[in-house]
Amino acid sequence: MRRLFFILGFLLLSALPLYGVVGCGPGTDNSDCGNVGDPYEGGAPPGGTELTACGTLAAGTAYYITADLGSDPTVTCLTLAYGGHQTLDLRRHTLTGRIWGTINLNGLTIFNGSVNCSIAGDYCIHLSSDSNYTAKTRLHHLTPHNSVDPGTIGMAAVWASWTGLDGTNLALEVDHITCYVGTAPNASRSGCLRIGTGKKIDILNNDLTCNADTKACNLIEVIPEAGYVNGLIHNNKVTITTNTVSQGVPRAIAVSGPDSGSTGTQGWQVYNNLCTANNGRCFRFRQVNNLQAHDNQVLNCAATMGYGCYHFGDPSNGTEYVGDAQAVIYNETITLDTGGVGFFLRDGNGWTVKNCTVTGTHGKLGDIRTPGQAPPGGPVPTSATFCGITGASGLDTDSTAAASTTVNIFNAGNWSGAGTINVLPSCP
Repeated sequence: MRRLFFILGFLLLSALPLYGVVGCGPGTDNSDCGNVGDPYEGGAPPGGTELTACGTLAAGTAYYITADLGSDPTVTCLTLAYGGHQTLDLRRHTLTGRIWGTINLNGLTIFNGSVNCSIAGDYCIHLSSDSNYTAKTRLHHLTPHNSVDPGTIGMAAVWASWTGLDGTNLALEVDHITCYVGTAPNASRSGCLRIGTGKKIDILNNDLTCNADTKACNLIEVIPEAGYVNGLIHNNKVTITTNTVSQGVPRAIAVSGPDSGSTGTQGWQVYNNLCTANNGRCFRFRQVNNLQAHDNQVLNCAATMGYGCYHFGDPSNGTEYVGDAQAVIYNETITLDTGGVGFFLRDGNGWTVKNCTVTGTHGKLGDIRTPGQAPPGGPVPTSATFCGITGASGLDTDSTAAASTTVNIFNAGNWSGAGTINVLPSCP
């Protein structure tokens, strides 16, 4: 009998929701999002050279500060010397001014504090490398903030870029970052993390927010080089505060291939992220191939300007981006209680959306639009498969859907529009 009670108790606990689990993202208590926890990960603070003034950090050297450093947020406080492999421990203090490095930054680590700047069109942490990496660079347990009013010029808190292609070894890890965007222009986008690389990156456990009316805000924007990247964006908490303006709908996570590229970036995994959309866009995927987005949770999906909480393909002319292919979106949970569009597709090929749960009665699940201007070589058709969608109140296309649009449907609500409709016998 005692054993029976034990087994029943175990089964009962196993059936309970996981929201008490420490972590970041859906199914957790979100206590591990952003600049929280142990930056030393169980170890003691490293030693090294104490910094007492702004200057240049020598390659292969560990530094730390014991008090706030810098006084002018509009200038560079720390410059990273050629060769990389610097370690900078802020020890919970604030650095005022920019951290700047533009060459050979392999093996760099910056962590454990705040970086404040006020620089239009640039970044509080600006990193770029002109060589193939030999060691991972990591930014973690940081609170960067660019407080400038950018006017018509975009800016961000963190910029990191590496040249060359290598999809095997991890080049950059960005984790436990707390960041908010307080202001942004209409056109040039501002945001928290802006990454441009063809190498493998891992972005996780960050807490990022677009404040109200930040217009063209991007919380995580990745513009990698063409080729196989195998980048990871997961277990982040991304929040778009309600945007009441009509210009520049904000985007929480954007992955985009290079302008005018003949092939898109490949192999991305976007998963276990918790996004509060309000009337912004949670996910913007453009010029990507073989991307997988899964097990994300979207709250309050109500994107404005006709866009969707998941926005696929390119809305402008086809000479700028060539198209998207073979992306799979699955096991997503989406709340449409206040209206909006769940999935917005344009200029893409082979999209598959399956096994997603949609709750709410306002808004529509899908919207496929007319492709933009055709790139050289002929028009790019838009095709998509929606299947296994539960709880959807309706699935509609825009009335201007092109004849080349093909929609495959299985158990996914109602579809209307000018495109071709294929009824599937089962969900692939």
